[in-house]
Amino acid sequence: MGLLNLKKTLRREAVIKKLHPTNPITYLWFIGVHPNYQGRGLGTQLLTELIQDSLSINRPVYLETSTQENLPWYVKLGFKQYYALDLGYTLYFFKKDNY
Repeated sequence: MGLLNLKKTLRREAVIKKLHPTNPITYLWFIGVHPNYQGRGLGTQLLTELIQDSLSINRPVYLETSTQENLPWYVKLGFKQYYALDLGYTLYFFKKDNY
């Protein structure tokens, strides 16, 4: 990130935080599978387990992504887009309620 981008990053994070609810949530900050192992269902398995854990404690799951290729994957797993933010790139906001 570097010191020069710190102010911009903190500002972005403050905007993101305002778009999250104040009640307890499960927040997926990052998920990834090494490129050599992609396409084998490992990411889906990881995310499904996170969703199930969140369901067991009655918390919705929130995440953001700027990777457009992943949008259909999140929708397929039951996430709904609730916001999009232009930061010079589009950051898509998703949530999955567990009820």
